Amino acid sequence: MCRKLLHKLPCQHGSSAGKGTRRNLHNDLLVAADSITNTMSSLVKELHSGERVKL
Repeated sequence: MCRKLLHKLPCQHGSSAGKGTRRNLHNDLLVAADSITNTMSSLVKELHSGERVKL
């Protein structure tokens, strides 16, 4: 029985080039989104570390 993954990828019943390509694209997009999130987090930390509070 096929169970869907947490990332909501389609179930793989047999081998199909289209499904494999779709899975690779999905994984590539997840990696890219992760990279963007990490970069933005680093930039925000950097901005906050140089921030001075005006009273």
